Amino acid sequence: MSDKPSVFDGCKYLYAEQLHGKAFVVTIKAFAPIKIVGENGRTDEGFEVSFAETPKKHAFSCATSRRALASIFKTEDYTKYVGQRVKLFAAKTGRGLGIRYAAAEGGEG
Repeated sequence: MSDKPSVFDGCKYLYAEQLHGKAFVVTIKAFAPIKIVGENGRTDEGFEVSFAETPKKHAFSCATSRRALASIFKTEDYTKYVGQRVKLFAAKTGRGLGIRYAAAEGGEG
């Protein structure tokens, strides 16, 4: 998503800062439930998303991302998300900068 060296280069996961203020349209390659352990040690149910365009994955447990994806694809059945295209962008959240999902109506930019 960027050719610039980053402190995130060795990370398995995609972080909002890596988007450098741009939105990217990507294809969902895999979408699976996982357990996420937060900074406070609390375990939460979440999802891990893989994309065709990058080896980096996105993991989340927030209701905002769940609602956005259900709205985009008109279903809460996450098994139907695989093969679909979405737009990733960074947005301010209550916990800092986070990755958000939108309908893939355009391209990279």
